[in-house]
Amino acid sequence: MVPILFILTVVILFLAGCGETNEACQFAVTRALDKGNYDEVIKRLEKRSCGYSDKERYINLGAAYAGKAGLDPLDIAREMINSARTGKDAEKVVMNLLANKASGSGLFYMRKSASSYKKAIGNNYNVCQPTLDDELTKDACFYGSVISFAVVGASFNLLIENVGLWVDPSKLDCNTDVNRNNNLDTGDASGCAIKYAVNGTTNCQNGVVIDQGRINQNLRVRGFNFEYVPVNISANASKCPSYPDKTIHKLLYIKGDGTKSLVVTDGYCSPSDINNKCTEGDVDGQTCIPCPVFTEDQNGNITPATVENTIANTINDAVDMAVDQETKDAINNFISTNCGADGCSEEEIGNYLYGG
Repeated sequence: MVPILFILTVVILFLAGCGETNEACQFAVTRALDKGNYDEVIKRLEKRSCGYSDKERYINLGAAYAGKAGLDPLDIAREMINSARTGKDAEKVVMNLLANKASGSGLFYMRKSASSYKKAIGNNYNVCQPTLDDELTKDACFYGSVISFAVVGASFNLLIENVGLWVDPSKLDCNTDVNRNNNLDTGDASGCAIKYAVNGTTNCQNGVVIDQGRINQNLRVRGFNFEYVPVNISANASKCPSYPDKTIHKLLYIKGDGTKSLVVTDGYCSPSDINNKCTEGDVDGQTCIPCPVFTEDQNGNITPATVENTIANTINDAVDMAVDQETKDAINNFISTNCGADGCSEEEIGNYLYGG
C-alpha cells in the first residue's frame, strides 16, 4: 500500500510543475492593466513572456511603467500636437503638464517605459515611418516617442524646479531672478553648470559664476564619481538692492573617460546614503549634497540621470521614433530653435537653460 503522504507529495509537485498557462497569464496582464495594477504587470512580464511576442510583451511593459510613473501618454500627445498647431513651445507645454509628476522615482519609471517601447522595435528607429502599416509597431513608435519626450520634460522640471515661472517669465521677481536677466535663477545655474562641465567656463556673465573655492571633486555616491559645484548669482544692485546674492547647488557626474555631465537631482541627501535626506540649508558639498537621480540604461544597468542621457540623447530618440507628422513637428520645433541640424548636444541644452 502506497503511503498517503507520498501520494500528496507527488500531486503537489505535479501541480507546481504545471504552472500558469500563457492564456491565464495574458488574461491576468490585461485585467491588471485595466485596473491600474501596474506592479502586477511588471512582476509577470519582467520574468516571462506569457506567450506574447517580444513586441507585445515590451509594449505591455511600456504601458505598465508609464502608468506607474503616473503618465497618460495620450494626454501628452494631445498637448504636443496642439502646441505644433498653435505655435507654442512643446517642451514648455509638456513641462507644465508634468509639473506634479516630476520626481526621481517618476523619471526612473518613465525611462523604463521608454526603454520598453524601444525594445519593442528592436531599437531600430528606421521602422518608425509614416507609411508604417503594422499597428503594433506603429504603437510602439508613437508611445516610445511621446514617453521619451516626457522624460525630457520631467528632467527639465527637476533642473528648473519652478516650471510655472519658466513658462511665464513675466512673473519673475527678485526672489526668483535675483540678477534680473529675465531668466529663472535655477535656469541660469543649470546652464552655467553645463558650461563648466563641457568647457571649464567659470564666469557665465550676468553675475553668474562658479564658486571655485567650494567645488568638491571627490564625491562617491553608489559607486559613481561626482563633483559638487556651487553656482553663485549676484543680486542686481539697482533692481534688487536689498536682496543677498544667491547660491544654487549643482552636481556633475564624472564619467569614466573624465568628461562630465550635469546631473538631474531631486532634493538633498547624504552621499553615503541617498535615503538619508537633508535640507538645502545643510548643503556643504561633502556630507549633504544635491541628491542625484538614478535610472537604468537600455541594458538594465543603474546609471546617474544626466542632461546628456535624459535630455540631449532622449530628445533625439523622441523625434526619431515619431510616426505622425504633428508630433514630429512639435519635437523638431525645439531642436531647430535651440539645437543644431544634427540634434541636441548637452552644450546646446546648457545654452537653452541659461538663455531661457
